[in-house]
Amino acid sequence: MSIGFKMKSNNLRYDCCFICVDASLRVLDRYVEQRVDCMMYEGLLNEVYNIYNLNAVYTRGLRQAIGVREFEPLLRTCVVKDMYERERELTEGPSIEKGATLFNRNLMELVRSSSNTEPTILLEEAIEKVKLNTRRLVRRQKRMLSRLQTLFGWNIHYVDSTESISSKSEDVWTRQVVESAVEIVKSFLMRMEACHPPLGRQMTLG
Repeated sequence: MSIGFKMKSNNLRYDCCFICVDASLRVLDRYVEQRVDCMMYEGLLNEVYNIYNLNAVYTRGLRQAIGVREFEPLLRTCVVKDMYERERELTEGPSIEKGATLFNRNLMELVRSSSNTEPTILLEEAIEKVKLNTRRLVRRQKRMLSRLQTLFGWNIHYVDSTESISSKSEDVWTRQVVESAVEIVKSFLMRMEACHPPLGRQMTLG
């Protein structure tokens, strides 16, 4: 048996103004796809490779984060051995330190240029998992905001950024998101001042 209770917003220690920058799921999903692709081309796989450890556990700590754990099968089964061999061939040396010259290039491009199809397949699967897990995170965050409103009675002000994300326009972002949020904060502060006048004003009125 569980006992639930609802904490009203007036039970908070401080007066709070909650603002959530929101957007439609359709637009957010497309943004996630584009953002992950950009991160990959900017060297996300290189960063993950930098902290890769064959003996690490990818279900806790930093390594369980989205954008890290999804690449573990690729790095474990293919990349490490393949990259060591490629580096030795490039340097014509008996052995080199991991990453000594590898990071002169984007690791994703190296994997995709390999004649072995297995790393490429694992890479594409990992990228799709990053996108899928990020879309799921977006939905969990939306549900959490709804729960905060239901459980605690918080008055969350939603600012719609759908158009600004779609258009990629700074002007639209400023007009629809920034200015809207500023007006919400101004209104909140005016209400707070009306409810809690400064001490000097209270003494004068008294």
